[in-house]
Amino acid sequence: MGRSKHISLPLRGKIGDIVFYTRNGQTYARKAPCRKSSSIPEVCRPAVNMFTQASATYRFLPDRLCDIWRMGAKGIAASGRNLFIKMNFHAFPAEGKAPYYELLKFSSGLLSLPLQMQAVADDTGKFCRLQWDTSVALPCTSAQDRLWVVELHTDNPLVICMVDGICALRSDGACVFPLRHELGRETHLYGFFSSPDDTLFSDCKYFCINKETIE
Repeated sequence: MGRSKHISLPLRGKIGDIVFYTRNGQTYARKAPCRKSSSIPEVCRPAVNMFTQASATYRFLPDRLCDIWRMGAKGIAASGRNLFIKMNFHAFPAEGKAPYYELLKFSSGLLSLPLQMQAVADDTGKFCRLQWDTSVALPCTSAQDRLWVVELHTDNPLVICMVDGICALRSDGACVFPLRHELGRETHLYGFFSSPDDTLFSDCKYFCINKETIE
């Protein structure tokens, strides 16, 4: 900022990048502040789009899934929302189209998934059988670990459902449940396990069942 002793009249305004103003009878001049552009640089737009989609998807999670992400974020100085975005950032295309369903994660943790998890639809396509190997006792797991299943449909990607009524344990080796085909023909399933006290979780295993291929 500069002060002029040779300008007798009050002077206000801007010339180029210099702003003139008067205070207590003195005229001052200072450089105009640089205005930050609100537009997103082209190089940053893909990352911003991916972040925005991940953040928006989190808002549609059922409360039980939000609780799982909050539980997973304990001890790592992050919120459940931030952890979800971090784990799902690359599941969304930069162009803002449909997500890469096979990359979506609805749980994350150190608990092991059972071996040879498979999803098989019945002949009508209305039910799914999820099955896994029980012959191998994996470290740090319990026969009482509980199965969770998330259901998602291509036609309604923001309708994220927890499959209700599942009581299967790791030791059961299988679980049969109905599919909600009223939400769409192509079904995306994500199976994972929790410890008996629901404090530890596994990553999720992805399956895609297309009713059109089984009718």
